[in-house]
Amino acid sequence: MSESTGIIMFNCGTEMIIRSLVALYSLRKFYNGAITFYVEDPCPIEFEQALKSFNCEVVHLQESKDNPLIKKTMLFSNPPYDRTLFLDLDVIVVDKIDEIFDNLNEVDVAIPHFEEKFTDRK
Repeated sequence: MSESTGIIMFNCGTEMIIRSLVALYSLRKFYNGAITFYVEDPCPIEFEQALKSFNCEVVHLQESKDNPLIKKTMLFSNPPYDRTLFLDLDVIVVDKIDEIFDNLNEVDVAIPHFEEKFTDRK
């Protein structure tokens, strides 16, 4: 039996909706595998429809007061895939990501690095 592989992403609130869609758009240029997108309720129906148009499985989570970093970390307590890659919503995928999944054959956790970082944030 082969191991399942997939990507998980997470959004709470409405501040990152546009970035989420940009991230998914760039991801789908290079990856056609499974994506599970966790959303914290309440989630706008239009956003859920957009996620489904990118062929994402949408999983609703109850709203919580926990820090977003804690919420993201908790997603790994029961991941939907044997080999799971988490992508943050501010990512722009510019090439194939298969190599990251290959790294998961050797280690339990792999964190992608920035090839080039463009920012003017100080």
